[in-house]
Amino acid sequence: MKNSNFLFLELPLISNKNNLNSENSKPKKIKFQVSRINTLSSQKEDSYFDSDSGLYFTLIGYISNFDELNKTYLSNYDSDLQLIPFLWKLLKGDVFTVLKGVFTLVIYNTYTGGLCIFLDEYGYNQPLYYAKLNNVFYFSSSLKQLLSKSDCVREMDKESVRQFLLTGFLYFGNVVPSEKTLFKSINKLLPSQIIFRNSFDETPKIILKKTYNKKVSSWY
Repeated sequence: MKNSNFLFLELPLISNKNNLNSENSKPKKIKFQVSRINTLSSQKEDSYFDSDSGLYFTLIGYISNFDELNKTYLSNYDSDLQLIPFLWKLLKGDVFTVLKGVFTLVIYNTYTGGLCIFLDEYGYNQPLYYAKLNNVFYFSSSLKQLLSKSDCVREMDKESVRQFLLTGFLYFGNVVPSEKTLFKSINKLLPSQIIFRNSFDETPKIILKKTYNKKVSSWY
């Protein structure tokens, strides 16, 4: 079955700490076009808000080792999005090391502005594109939607276009998949990377998963 999951997130960048509780400090509604594929759980929703921690979880895709994780951590949850917040509280920055499947996961801290976005281990889910424009960060699993719903300049990256026409792929060097796209203002998240920030007054950064555990500790 074709995966038609769709994610779009517009995240204002806030630099004034006095505005942390204003409506402008919160991400605009995350929009979905969802057709789940072969899920092992009975999940009906794609977003979950944990009022105790102020964390907002969004999952596009599915967790394939859902039953195994329930058994390992002695839990009895009915859906991916019930299990993930539990694992997040328990494992913190190590949570992404135990999740298997085909997914994009967004975790947003509504109290601090902390943000974490990552893909499954091999990037089997749809790619995640991102761009920074006019003090706003845009993320989308659809390049078409990112172009249509943001002010991204559609200036082609000539080197990327040349490489794509010659090989059919975009690579960094000759081996590693590239973050580049056909457009200069838009990049693509790699499976080894995480989009991360600690607070409202930080600009989201692209970091390696192996350095993630140390950085996420400031959320708690």
